[in-house]
Amino acid sequence: MYLPSILGNDVFHFLCILFLCFQDSSSIGTATVAGPRTSAIIGDQGTPTKVQLPLNIYLALYAYKPQKNDELELRKGEMYRVIEKCQDGWFKGTSLRTGMSGVFPGNYVTPVSRT
Repeated sequence: MYLPSILGNDVFHFLCILFLCFQDSSSIGTATVAGPRTSAIIGDQGTPTKVQLPLNIYLALYAYKPQKNDELELRKGEMYRVIEKCQDGWFKGTSLRTGMSGVFPGNYVTPVSRT
């Protein structure tokens, strides 16, 4: 069964971001915890530990259907890890939902807020 349909898209996206924070230890920092895109993790003493989101996570503003084999389909509202920003305005990245990689127009996505 499709996980976002069970949890709802907002909860699923939150869990994806939370997973990414712990997957890459270099992305854990001391940003202030505020808003829906950051989270506080309860530490051993029952006090929140501050977690900072990775810099390279982007949210699709628009859907994009691939025109070539090396392009990645974008779905509005889904998140992508950007690996490279090309000079022509295209990004190379990976879908957090599917794990598929490819290039896509950079102006179709926006960085996820870190605070």
